[in-house]
Amino acid sequence: MSPLYERIQYLKDKSLPHEYVADNGQLVQSELKRVTLAGRQITLSADITQDEQSLIEEAIQATQPRPKGCFSNALKLWEYNHRFSYAEGYASEPGFPDIDIDHAWSMLDGKKIVDPTTANLEHYYGVVIPSEILEQNTGANFSPEGIFCQRENQDFLREQGYTKSKNNE
Repeated sequence: MSPLYERIQYLKDKSLPHEYVADNGQLVQSELKRVTLAGRQITLSADITQDEQSLIEEAIQATQPRPKGCFSNALKLWEYNHRFSYAEGYASEPGFPDIDIDHAWSMLDGKKIVDPTTANLEHYYGVVIPSEILEQNTGANFSPEGIFCQRENQDFLREQGYTKSKNNE
C-alpha cells in the first residue's frame, strides 16, 4: 500500500480532515504524466485522450490557474465544466511519499486526475466533493483554503458528523 495511504490512516485519530479522508476518500491509482498546456506545467492521468487533453487545455486557458492556488484552481475547473469534479485531500511529492500536503485537484469524469496547479506531486488521496456541496460553498462562501482540508472553520466537517468530541472518543 502507498506510504501516503498509511500516513492518512495513521493521522485519522489526530485530525478531523484526515479522519474524513480516511473514512470517505480513496487513493487515486493512476499513472501520471507531466505536461505543459497553455504555458502551464500540470499533472494528468497518463490515459487522458487527445480530445480530453484539448478540453483540459481550453479549461486551463479560460481559468488561468495560479501557483499555490490549488483549492480555487480546482473549483474554477469545476465551474468551467462539470466534467471536472472537485477533489480535496492530500498529495505527496516524489521522494517524500510519507509527507502529506493539503491539496485540491480535479478528476475528469470522476476518473482521471487533472492537477492544474502543479506538476510536482505524485500520490493523491482524497474525496470528490459532490456538486450540491460545492454549490453551497462557492461564491462568497468559498474559502481559498478549500472545503475542509485547511479551513479553520470546520462547518463542513461538523455537518458530516465529524467533531472534536467524536475524534477524541
